[in-house]
Amino acid sequence: YATLKSIQGLQSIKRKSIISLLYLASFSLILLMLLNPALKVENYREEKPTLAILIDNSWSMNLPFGAEGDSRIQKVRDYLSSNRAFISDIEEKFFLNYYTFNDSLHVSSFDYINNTDPGGRDTNIVKSIKELVAEQAPNKVDSVIIFSDGAENKGSEGIPEGFSQDID
Repeated sequence: YATLKSIQGLQSIKRKSIISLLYLASFSLILLMLLNPALKVENYREEKPTLAILIDNSWSMNLPFGAEGDSRIQKVRDYLSSNRAFISDIEEKFFLNYYTFNDSLHVSSFDYINNTDPGGRDTNIVKSIKELVAEQAPNKVDSVIIFSDGAENKGSEGIPEGFSQDID
């Protein structure tokens, strides 16, 4: 109504249309500011559980397994290689982290495990689990698979809460 009243005295149609458009643009801008529109963008990340595979890296893993003559570490390597399809399925469903441990925990990889002979002095499963929990503190380790011969283990006292007490 104010627009129509203000342009009523103008003679030029061009001026009337320009002023009308300016009023309309101003009104639209004020209306837009009052409505305060916002674009909400949500990003979703698939939350997979974390699985840690701990492999004993103590020297005792070089010893033969039973009467067959293959070393204990070779048995672990053979198991991981023969079950590669299963490991691939696990990698799709979990964030998979490899670690080696002896008297402390070390970040590792599948290739490192296959190409490096164990050389650690002692096996300390409890200390390694505590280090794993401390390293993953902001996140959470949901599951742990441990491959160990159990020889020269420093004991199982002080296992972090939430881990099984059946460590052999």
